Amino acid sequence: MKSSLRAIVDIGSNGIRFSISSVSPNHARIIPCLYLDRAPINLFDDSPPPTETEEDENDGQSSVNTNTGPPAPAPGHTSRSIPKHVVVDVCQSMLRFKNTCADFGVGEDYIDVLATEAVAEAPNGEEFRAMVKETVGWDVQIMSLRDEALYEAYGVASAFFHVNGLYMDLGGGSAVISWMVCENGKFSLCRDPVKLPYGAAAITRRLMVNREDPTDLYNEMEAALKHAVDHITQDDSSPLLQSMHKYAKQTGGYKLYVSGGGFRGLGHLLLSQSGQYPLPVINGFSTTGHAIRELSQSLKSEVMELYEQSEPPSLATSAQNSASASNTHTPASSPPPQPADLQKIFARKKKNFRISSRRASQIPAVSLFISAAVAAFPRIRKILFSQGGIREGVLFAKMTESIRNLDPVIVATSPYAGLLAPSYAKVLTGCIPPAAPQLITQRLVGALCNTIFVHSSYPKEVQPFIALQVASSGVISGAHGLSHEIRALLGLSLCHRWGGDLADKTFYNSLVDIVQPKDLCWWACFCGAIMHVVCGVYPGGNIKGYPFEITVSDVWESAATNESNSSPIPSFGFELTIRASKSHPNLAAPSVRNRINGLGKRMKRLRKEFGGRKVEVVVEWY
Repeated sequence: MKSSLRAIVDIGSNGIRFSISSVSPNHARIIPCLYLDRAPINLFDDSPPPTETEEDENDGQSSVNTNTGPPAPAPGHTSRSIPKHVVVDVCQSMLRFKNTCADFGVGEDYIDVLATEAVAEAPNGEEFRAMVKETVGWDVQIMSLRDEALYEAYGVASAFFHVNGLYMDLGGGSAVISWMVCENGKFSLCRDPVKLPYGAAAITRRLMVNREDPTDLYNEMEAALKHAVDHITQDDSSPLLQSMHKYAKQTGGYKLYVSGGGFRGLGHLLLSQSGQYPLPVINGFSTTGHAIRELSQSLKSEVMELYEQSEPPSLATSAQNSASASNTHTPASSPPPQPADLQKIFARKKKNFRISSRRASQIPAVSLFISAAVAAFPRIRKILFSQGGIREGVLFAKMTESIRNLDPVIVATSPYAGLLAPSYAKVLTGCIPPAAPQLITQRLVGALCNTIFVHSSYPKEVQPFIALQVASSGVISGAHGLSHEIRALLGLSLCHRWGGDLADKTFYNSLVDIVQPKDLCWWACFCGAIMHVVCGVYPGGNIKGYPFEITVSDVWESAATNESNSSPIPSFGFELTIRASKSHPNLAAPSVRNRINGLGKRMKRLRKEFGGRKVEVVVEWY
């Protein structure tokens, strides 16, 4: 059996997730998933099992009960039993997955079956676990609330290269406030996170059913969140916490990592408002604290308007009775929406993005909460969305520190690297001034040189466009742990590696819009333009001793402007010197000679597009 594969069964209250992942050291960091499935089984669904007709309507998935049913009881409430037909459905689904594991060659010792505490709290929880053991042969491990929270945090950390900031997980009934740091492969989480009763469903219920005033609720949450932040940051002796404060001071604010269904819904709404956003996946998406604040205030005003239009049920009933008693024949106006209808109204208004109507109906509550959080927390510079869950968290927790410390974009691109990719990276690095951002020199250069020949077999006319999509729908689009920013930068650099000529720049511009600051886009395109020349000289994946040299020199301070901003942009310029022999065929061939001589024009176009940097290209033929 293959020890490099791990299977995980995640038994939640509202569904069971099955997965098979590779943990081979060469790509474990990006958590490649070979198989993923979900059985939408509600453990506490007491409705009857589906009929044959219902099974046919559900695409023949007779082993799965697709009735969502009522939500599982919250911890501390009276537990409910798991109905017998649900137990049967669970066992049938697990038997199917057991056969799938055998097909993939996953050994029995490499299968983890995990369940939430709701299973242990059920009156027949032991009977349920015994039935799974008897039918499938697997032991069900119960995760404590602390274990579950820890795995969720690990899952969030797995979605990014380095993690350093505050952390919030927003569930249906509660929210968890904490901080986390994962640097050099070492993961640390606040030892005493705060749990607040402000989940998306709980806030929605208080707004729409209990009819609580939104302003009062906002003030209550802001005060609670301030207290929570004070509590989790009170341990001044923690070196990692001090590191987080120092990093925030250096960069102009804290990063806030968010997870949970409520936040993902808000993230998808942000994506939809960006027009033709090029990356549909929410994992790795980020936005500024200012953008979140603006969106939250807009949604807050909208829900206040809906709130004011509605009437409490008692008042509405009284008004209706008065109208009935009247002898006038004046046509009655349409009654205001009732609190129970507000969720449906908002869901219809926000149906243009990729979440369910239930998630859409919770957007007002989530926006109110995140608005209070932005006001209560220290200055939030950036908010990052994660879709990492139990599967990712369990696998990330089991990784060695050395594997965790690997850069996901380098791991994702390594399978496509030529034997001498480091030699190409060395040439490119020699063209970059020391003042360039570390994101470019330490991450993008390696990923670019790993993928410079991936699109060689495509027709010349489509190479720039296909390369542009390498991380959105191309060969590394499914890699876990890539931020939207690094996906966009790699696509832009590869586009210019193939010349950058596009018939339609809509997708190109949408990738540019993702990246902040725009100076990073200039560097990515600059690296691509350099490799357009280098790969013309060395097209076979081999750096040979040709009479060709390209170096950077004479770095100077400058102030430039671009067309969209007339104010000076403090920057620096530099000179690139190319020395090439006009007698060598790999240099004097017309196609290569044109690339070398045309590099100066490409630099001018980049300056015109992004501004802020002047590059003088000096070509010396000898």
